[in-house]
Amino acid sequence: MELLEDGYSDRPRKEEPPPVPRLSARDVQTLMYEDPAQGTEFRETFEICDQLGDLLADQIQDADSDALSKFMGLESILRSIVQDMGSPKDIGAFARFLRDHPDIFPMFATVRESVPSIERVRHWKAKLQRFICEKRELGHPPSAMFGAFMNLYMCVGSRAVGAVDLADRIENWNPEHQAKLRQVGLRSSSELDDEEGHVFFALSAGYYPNGVMGRRNAVGDLFISRVGALSYGDFATAVDNIKQSGFELILGPEAKELLCKMEQVKGVALRPDKIQEIWEVENWGDDEWVEQTRAEMVFAKAMNIRCEPDRRNLKGVVAGYRVRRAPNGLALLPSDSDEDIFVAVSVEKTKRWACVLGWLRASEGKLPQFYQKNCWIVPPEALHDIEELPGKERLQVMPPYQEPDLDDLPNDGD
Repeated sequence: MELLEDGYSDRPRKEEPPPVPRLSARDVQTLMYEDPAQGTEFRETFEICDQLGDLLADQIQDADSDALSKFMGLESILRSIVQDMGSPKDIGAFARFLRDHPDIFPMFATVRESVPSIERVRHWKAKLQRFICEKRELGHPPSAMFGAFMNLYMCVGSRAVGAVDLADRIENWNPEHQAKLRQVGLRSSSELDDEEGHVFFALSAGYYPNGVMGRRNAVGDLFISRVGALSYGDFATAVDNIKQSGFELILGPEAKELLCKMEQVKGVALRPDKIQEIWEVENWGDDEWVEQTRAEMVFAKAMNIRCEPDRRNLKGVVAGYRVRRAPNGLALLPSDSDEDIFVAVSVEKTKRWACVLGWLRASEGKLPQFYQKNCWIVPPEALHDIEELPGKERLQVMPPYQEPDLDDLPNDGD
């Protein structure tokens, strides 16, 4: 159930997965068995871990072989062990270990993305449950079984969902995290049975792309799984896609309240920084907007293409190019798409003279040597000659340039 909440991701997949990660004996001893008197349990942990590895042998050999179903089955049994023995001391150490060792664990999933079937998850749960019952009958202590399952859980899980997401899942079991949730009237989804409740997403436009994911139980209580950024391009698209998926969607004041509570739990602000545009950064007034419009006209005349001044064209798009006034070099912002081609035009304050300085793809200009106070200022000498403008030949079939009424420009105050 938990994986169904995460939706789809655009993370890159590796064609040839790396060797299966595995905690070393020293790592396990550091994380679990600081007391030398626990040596017997330490040996039992590795004995059970080896047997568990044999049970999941094709997972070890083939990263795409039912990986998510096995991972979810493994997680379910591990959570039952945690509930039986009580949360181990400093379980957050396992999450930190995952994040701190990209040399051991892949940070992002290495298997093909898919939604596991409930039947396959149940199959693996039953198989692993029989395994754990056999070990209990043989007298193995819960701590040894926890160590074995946690080892395989981290190894298999880092490939199935990636170490970054896996660390978040482990932290949901942390008693400290659960206590923080209860302080704001919420609970962790790790307290629910695997198939209990239905999935919900809580979204608020002011917090997007961040949202809350979890499950609602039969009596309507919310259990939180995670807070994360959704991969949809904008808030409206996210809403439409989640509605079509059939999941419960929480919007409005209820979603905003839930996100505010999670800010308290996490101790960080979830609201994304507002993306600023060039006119906000440079605090344009009427004079700057007139210069910008004239820059667009100058480029259109140089290319011999028609361009009508338009108050709605805030980003200076002319024939697909981003034309920008450049009084002190071409200014690029983090909000500017790396793929866009920018054309820099110098407009004199007299507004009687202007010159096309050149062009640059934004990714070419966002270099350390040009960085100044949260933006990049590209000097004219670093620009490409306008005669080398990509796609210039397609402009020949466009309507030719016509002189606009320069006394009726947008934002000129008349």
